[in-house]
This record gives sequence, C-alpha cells and structure tokens, in this order.
Amino acid sequence: MYSFFNTIKWLIGAVVFITYYSFQDVPFMLPHATIVQVYGNASTVSARLGDVPHERAERRVWKGVIYPASRIVGQDVSLFLKAEFSDGRVEENAIRSHLKVGGDSADDGAAARVYLPPVGLDFEVTVFEPLSTEIDIDYNDLTLHLMYYRHQWEALRAMPLPLARTSPDKSTIFPPKGEVVLSSSLFLVVQFAVLFTAWAGAIINEYRSNNQPDIKRLFNELTDWGRIKRVMVLAFGWPLAGFLGFIAAKNIDPSFYSIINAQSYVLTALLTKIGFGRQYTVKQWVLLSVIILLTISMDNLRGGQRNLPELMGLLIAMFQMCLNCCCNASAEFFFRSDSKQYTSCHNVSHVTLGCIYFLVPIVFIASFFFGPSPVEYGFFGGPHFGWDWRTVLLMLMTAFQVCFGSSISKNQGAVTRYVLSKGGGALSFFVRTAVGWDFFTIEKGLHVLALTVCTVVYSMLPQLELPIQAREKTE
Repeated sequence: MYSFFNTIKWLIGAVVFITYYSFQDVPFMLPHATIVQVYGNASTVSARLGDVPHERAERRVWKGVIYPASRIVGQDVSLFLKAEFSDGRVEENAIRSHLKVGGDSADDGAAARVYLPPVGLDFEVTVFEPLSTEIDIDYNDLTLHLMYYRHQWEALRAMPLPLARTSPDKSTIFPPKGEVVLSSSLFLVVQFAVLFTAWAGAIINEYRSNNQPDIKRLFNELTDWGRIKRVMVLAFGWPLAGFLGFIAAKNIDPSFYSIINAQSYVLTALLTKIGFGRQYTVKQWVLLSVIILLTISMDNLRGGQRNLPELMGLLIAMFQMCLNCCCNASAEFFFRSDSKQYTSCHNVSHVTLGCIYFLVPIVFIASFFFGPSPVEYGFFGGPHFGWDWRTVLLMLMTAFQVCFGSSISKNQGAVTRYVLSKGGGALSFFVRTAVGWDFFTIEKGLHVLALTVCTVVYSMLPQLELPIQAREKTE
C-alpha cells in the first residue's frame, strides 16, 4: 500500500513540476509576426521606406502572418502603422497607407482591432505617395513601424510588433519574450497566494485529523511570531530566489535553464555533506558528476547563441541556484528537527509571513528605482501590457508548487525535491517543443533526455541516514 501511494505521490509531483516549468515564461511572451522580406530592424516589424522597392506610387512593404503571444489561445490586439523620421518626428500626413489583417483593414494610420487565432492571421501593408504634390517626403529618412497594443487605454504605450524568433535552421518559429508584466507585482501577489494556499492546506488537515478542530489555535500556530523570527533567513532567501527566477526566465533558453538548475543536485549534496555530515554513495556521486558534464556539453553545443541579456540571465540563474540550495539544505534539517510540532503548511506559512513582513516592502520600494515603475504602469501593468490569464495562472501554479515542494522537502528530503523539480524542468523541454515554445534538435533532445535519466536513476538509489552526531546538531 505504501509503495502504491508513494508512486502516486511521485506521479503527482512529476506532473506539477513539468507543468510549472513548461509554463514558467509564458506570461512574458509577446505577439509576433513572420514576414516575407525584412527591410530594416531584424527584431521588429519596421522598415526604412527608401529600401522598399516600388512601382509607380505604390510600395508593398510587408506581407506575412501575425500570431498571438502564447499560440495556444487567441488574443485580441489593436494594430496601426506609424511613420517616423530619423529625428523622432511623427508626421500623420506624411504617407497614405493601407493595413489589411485577415478580413479587417485600416487606412492612413488608423487602428484595426482584430482577434488573432492560435494559427495566426495573414496581413499585408501597402504605402502610397501623398495625394498632395506640395508634400515633399524623403523616403530614405522615413521609417514605418507596425505598432500593437491590447486595450484602448494602452494606445499611448503601443509597441513595435516583434518578429518571431526562429530556430538556427529557420524551420521553426516560436514567440519572443519581453517585459510584459512587472516582475515586482508578480512577486508580491505570489507571496500572498502562497500564504493563503498554505493556510487552506492547514485548515483541511485540521478538519481531517481532529473531530473537534480548533481554528483559533491553528491560526496562532500559523502566525507564531517566535518561529517566524527563527526562519527569517529562509524568509529572505527562498522568495528572493523565486523573484530572480522570474527575471532569469525572460532571458534564457528554457531547456538550458533547466540544465543549469540541475546543478542544484550537486550543490545541495555538497552543502548537506559539509554542513550536516550526510553521506552519499559512489553511484550517487557518479550521477552528480554526469550532470556537471552534461551542463558543460550543452553550453558548448549552444556556441554562438549567447547574447548579452542571456549572459546576465545566466549570472542571475547561477546566483538564484546557489541561494535556493543554501535555503533547501538548511530547511531540510531545520524543519525535520521539529517535525512533531509543525506540518509543511506551518513551515510555508512562517517563511512566507516573514517574507511579507520584511522582504516585500524592500522589493516594492526598489521597484520604483529599478526597472519599470508601478507608478508609471500601474500595479498590474507592464511595458508592453499588464496582467492577463497567463499571469494569473502562473501565480496560482507557483503557489501550488511551492507548497507541494515544501511537503516533499520536509518528508523526503531536499534532494528528492530537486529530483522532481529539475527532472520536471528537463522533461518540460519536450512539452514546450510540442506546443511551439521552443525548437527541437537531436543534440538538445539527447542532452535533456540524459539529464532526465540521471534524475530518475538518482531517485531510485537509497538515501543513507543522517549520522547521529549530525542529527543531534540540528536539535
């Protein structure tokens, strides 16, 4: 019976983490387009009109397909054409234009409100010479942008429509990512979602375990100020690592991000051995060494794909990994030392309340000085557009996987949690390629598959008991 329920727990954990890592960067995806001919900026649908070939007074600038952000559901957007001179001047009467998207169209810079289905919509842009001969236009100095925005009140914040990212062989397109939502608001709301999820779990456990549940006593335990102060280091470390994860997910190739995070196995094993005396077998150390080699090989495989934002994202991811490992290694023994008094829901509540009391104000104040400000865009806003169903779903999934992961860490150890979370992160690569959020190559697939095999084999190896001296040290 134990084996059956243990198998069910592993299956649930695998589904939770695969789904979470598959979806982690979806709220940052942007609407995008593919075009037949690129005349200007290679990252947005923009063109210097002087480079566009023309016949008589007509110039056909673009022809292509516009896709919604996530490409799993449709999206309503407004599109319009903006003509801009090199000095930044915008002349509404500089050109006559015609924008056709699906069955809708708009002339001379007017906005076309369209629904983008998951399969995308064909679009075409044509520019004509001005009607008046008195208007002298230097087309070499004029750039045309296809702009988009989501809601009517966001028209002044319209952004150039980005071009789709492509695989190295140009056979696959997938969504670009950007500063869609404010990471600070996502971080703040996630903390309250985690807190209420932990409280809901504690209340359910109370009613299941006691014939006469005492909610007042339970609430006092969940908000125990003395224990909140004891876990203050975790209250700073864990949520901060989650916040850095949101930032890293916007800049790093997800498959490589999951492999980078697999180094958590190695670092957690080192920390628990040095700090608490946990023993690992030779087979376990061999598997951990293979994970290191897979990461080095994957990085060499990617070669020239690196860019400056990704390098910054990698540094953030490495710091996040180290911070997360330190917290998990400490939490495993700290929480186990008082397991008779507190459940995993209590642990999550105490850590999250410590974060809300102290770290949340720091992040909120810092958001006014670094990056997009809530004053400029609103608390639920963003540079491109604000919260939508994708952001809400990520927030709920984050809260659930934090509480579920805490239960696994408490009952089966920090490394077991990493087996599920990092193994789920690796397997999410195949989910992402299936829905078009990442591109598949044989080499990447083999690396990800090898990492998954390592995590499964590692999970099947028996964990050695913590030495008595180390157990006494934690009590």
